[in-house]
Amino acid sequence: MKCWEEKNVNADAPEDEKKARKHQEIDEEKHQKEKEKPEETFDLDIPGSCMEIGVDYPDGFIATFNGISSLSKCRKLCQGEASCVRIVAIPTTNRCILKNSRHSEGTKVSWAAKQGSISISMECVNADAPEDEKKARKHQEIDEEKQRKEKEMPRRKEGKEKTDNESEDECVLKDTDLQGGSIRRIVDVSSMEECRGFCENNIKCVSIVFIQDVERCVLKDKDHGDPEPRTGSEALTMKCWEEKNGQNGKEKSKTSGKKFNFDISGACVERDVDYPGGFLAKFNDINSLSHCKELCSENERCVRIIVIPAEKQCLLKSLKHDARVSESWVARNGGTSISMSCGDEQEDTCVMKDTDLQGGSIRRIVDVSSMEECRGFCENNIKCVSIVFIQDVERCVLKDKD
Repeated sequence: MKCWEEKNVNADAPEDEKKARKHQEIDEEKHQKEKEKPEETFDLDIPGSCMEIGVDYPDGFIATFNGISSLSKCRKLCQGEASCVRIVAIPTTNRCILKNSRHSEGTKVSWAAKQGSISISMECVNADAPEDEKKARKHQEIDEEKQRKEKEMPRRKEGKEKTDNESEDECVLKDTDLQGGSIRRIVDVSSMEECRGFCENNIKCVSIVFIQDVERCVLKDKDHGDPEPRTGSEALTMKCWEEKNGQNGKEKSKTSGKKFNFDISGACVERDVDYPGGFLAKFNDINSLSHCKELCSENERCVRIIVIPAEKQCLLKSLKHDARVSESWVARNGGTSISMSCGDEQEDTCVMKDTDLQGGSIRRIVDVSSMEECRGFCENNIKCVSIVFIQDVERCVLKDKD
């Protein structure tokens, strides 16, 4: 690993590239100094009787605003949104979150609550407002509601397709649990959609249970039991969601403008595959492989892209991604993957062909498809200093200093 890290600085890069990198380092240093400057203060300028400190109200998300310096400014943003009934402010990050009436009960165990979030009900602050202000706000809300309904009516008449969230809602079993078959529990998951994303990236997952109050997602395999009542839990089967969303995908593909452009070809392009785990980001409305690859190049942790052409989605993956599979939802829907280091000969000078390192083995990993993937496992193991990769049997062996 010492050899690879030394080579990875691109010592033989062209002079122009070295200069560009130097400028980039200077810019990054400036950016770091900016980040280290004292944060803005946050003004708690709304009466304390309406404030709930250290409390979050999950779900019911409308919008997030950064750089907000006071509770009153957050409240003003809420007043400008007809469906907003509550604000959740995080003073330490100057963040304002708007919530609609579908938010869950208050909790003190979420990520936001642990950051010292402050929640205020608009009903509470409006109760203390002058009568004229209340009337004016009421008329404004009525007008905005009329405008919203007028905008929605043409869409309903035209019979446009349902959104992914609507399709998801049809499959969600409220206040329901699935006993047994748990393969993974994930905490700090903020929505059913995010929970479903984890299931899509796990080859064994066929259903999920999402518990909003504690922000927990439980992945289930085919051995789970029948649905059982449980207050606060929501269950969803991937078969139902795929059937609903699959139909929507066909309708979208008929009406979407450009087709997906496979503008990169060759041995680096892997079709009908997936590399679960290591998720960094997802982008929609991506029309080409090169566009997705460009997004990856802008993220310093991104080592691989996966596109889903039918959905025009681009997924960015870190070194923590798992081995290649061909049976996940992504793979079945035409998942196409490219490693950012494919074709890069930089690593070859450190690779000793037809060579083994005796002793010092700390872990053996199977189903590893490349030296790059094997190196990723080593980088995530504090004791690992070298690796041995056996291509024929797709095995990676991590070695310590011994």
